[in-house]
Amino acid sequence: MNKFIIKTFGCKTNQIESEYIKELLKNNGYSETSFEKEASFCVVNSCTVTENADKKVLSYINNLKNKNNAIKVIAVGCYCQTHKDEAIKNPNIDVVLGNGEKLKILEYLNKIKYEKVSNIFDENEFEEFIVHHVSRTRATIKIEDGCNNRCSYCIIPFARGKVRSNKLENILNQINILEKNGYSEVVLTGIHIGQWGLDFGLTLNDLLKNIEKTDIKQYRLGSLTPHEIDDEFFEIVSNSQKFCPHFHLSIQSLCDKTLKNMNRHYKAQEVLDLIDKIKKHFPNAFIGCDIIVGFPDETYEDFNNTFDNIKKSKLSKVHVFPYSKRKNTVAFKMENQVSEKDKKERVNLIKELSEKKHNDFLKENLGKTAKIIMEPKKSGEFYKGLSNNYVNILCDERFDGIKEAKFEKIIEDKMLVKVI
Repeated sequence: MNKFIIKTFGCKTNQIESEYIKELLKNNGYSETSFEKEASFCVVNSCTVTENADKKVLSYINNLKNKNNAIKVIAVGCYCQTHKDEAIKNPNIDVVLGNGEKLKILEYLNKIKYEKVSNIFDENEFEEFIVHHVSRTRATIKIEDGCNNRCSYCIIPFARGKVRSNKLENILNQINILEKNGYSEVVLTGIHIGQWGLDFGLTLNDLLKNIEKTDIKQYRLGSLTPHEIDDEFFEIVSNSQKFCPHFHLSIQSLCDKTLKNMNRHYKAQEVLDLIDKIKKHFPNAFIGCDIIVGFPDETYEDFNNTFDNIKKSKLSKVHVFPYSKRKNTVAFKMENQVSEKDKKERVNLIKELSEKKHNDFLKENLGKTAKIIMEPKKSGEFYKGLSNNYVNILCDERFDGIKEAKFEKIIEDKMLVKVI
């Protein structure tokens, strides 16, 4: 039982936790394989943010068992945390572990038809771990877990619990380890990174000030909630040589009525003003966002408010999702649920608008320069990489570290660059 597969669903937090699990297993004599028929066991790090996420997890497990009936399936994470009874009854799942148990996976490898899912709200401390190597040239760091908000549609607090922040010294130590191991960029991630430090009297701004003192060449932030970005934040990042001008805003809607129903604590105009402020400080910044369409009681007029506000905004790209009912959330029992047909139509309209806005963003960057970092993979004749303002780039050379490059040509949703 020494060969394993690890399959990860969902967010960057899951991805970095999987990197840790992978490193932990390898350090204890297990070897990773990409062939299902070779593996003795598979760790499935699950997601439950939508009903479709659940379906993807279960479909993968069923297909895996069809390919290798003898493989041991160890399902861990958010789906297991919120659906533990379903998971343990599933004949294709051998071990079920919640979010409080998955990083201790070595303790459960030899269990059979076993379940351990503790009450996530009993977790009061961040579970510390160090990752020395990741599978990309940009290294992710988990700075916190959990969320103290109660958005009416969201199941994630029930899967992840309340905010537990990684200590400042641990984060800085992780950054220093990764920098010494050759990584030029770190990405700060978590379930709600804007709430980092709430549990011990610090703020995300305090963390950023300290990262500025490290030797890492650049850092990038995960998703931020609009009302948590303040003047002090702009003062720090606008004077930084390390900060990547890449913003991902957790907006969810740009209609005031829908935002109120979602229990989001800002108005559409505040978001539009924030986007303008970002562009004032960082004219070439990429600004992406998440939008949910088809939320209960979202009328055509409400949707059009969101659509029109996206259209007139300086957003660079929109990740759009149809509203998904999640048990135990307030929205699950709301009246005036929107039909699946209307949700699909609204998703398609936003996707079409997003493609246009992203293409406009790429055109705006033609002839300009940015810092780029390369990945080892090739795309045809070119190497792939990413700019500091979140443009997927193609380059005819690969190098380590970070270099300045000029955007020369748009190729589909990417840009060909020339190193300066």
